[in-house]
Amino acid sequence: MPYLSGGRDRSGIDCWGFVILILKEEMGIKLFDYQYSDDSELGGMIIEHIYEQFERVEQPKAGELILFGTKTDIPDHIGVYLGKNRFIHSIRGHGVIVSKLGVWKGKAYGYYRAKNADKDSSQRT
Repeated sequence: MPYLSGGRDRSGIDCWGFVILILKEEMGIKLFDYQYSDDSELGGMIIEHIYEQFERVEQPKAGELILFGTKTDIPDHIGVYLGKNRFIHSIRGHGVIVSKLGVWKGKAYGYYRAKNADKDSSQRT
């Protein structure tokens, strides 16, 4: 899938749109959505809502979110952890790709799982 800032479908998708799509299709979890005009706005939106729908975890499992602060210590990028130090994300210039944590690990803000993902059917679609 190609990258498109603000994109929400397979014709073009940004990092948040990809997370929304993959978790809904693969895990049945409906996440909050919003539109933003610039990647720099992502951090503020996530900070505002992250504690409502997610809990921070120290030992991530495949399918959990990983947030990154690529420019600052505030999240401005997000992906889905795959395990074995790999994650999948949509990035400008490449679209959806699988990356090794490598240099990204130093920019990781944290790992998050949907609250009550296995227990609360209200988060399921």
